[in-house]
Amino acid sequence: TTHDDPARLAEIDAFAAAITWSHVAERASRNQGRALLDTAARAFGHAALVDARERVMRNELHGHLAPAFGFLTRTLDVTRDDALAAYLHLTARGMLSSAVRLGVLGPTEAQSIHHRLHPVLDAACARARDASLDDVAQTAPLVELFQATQDRLYSRLFQS
Repeated sequence: TTHDDPARLAEIDAFAAAITWSHVAERASRNQGRALLDTAARAFGHAALVDARERVMRNELHGHLAPAFGFLTRTLDVTRDDALAAYLHLTARGMLSSAVRLGVLGPTEAQSIHHRLHPVLDAACARARDASLDDVAQTAPLVELFQATQDRLYSRLFQS
């Protein structure tokens, strides 16, 4: 991962681009990763973050979210375990937030679910601790297929 080896940012970013076949997911990942690098470079001014942001602006990097997050957390000396936990909790929070905006859950119920998910997220962190790029797999191809059709919907739920 980029957290383990920040010098591999370009390689891992290209890997993320290669495995994300849904143009909707690919665009969302790039937009979020680019925004993260831009904000972090401006907020912290760290030379490595500024350089990464400039490489994205020159289209030398795609700027996918996961590699950008790993690069950022390593640059800021966040431990690998803390970075994994933060990424998983932010992902869960994002999904729960979407459910609230869709009216599927209330805000308090979403917070309660997030709290109940802590043991599951901790277990996922423990499994991910020793994972490598060779362990990356798409486990929900139908979800990605349906996601790819979002641009063609008459009424879209979220702007990706």
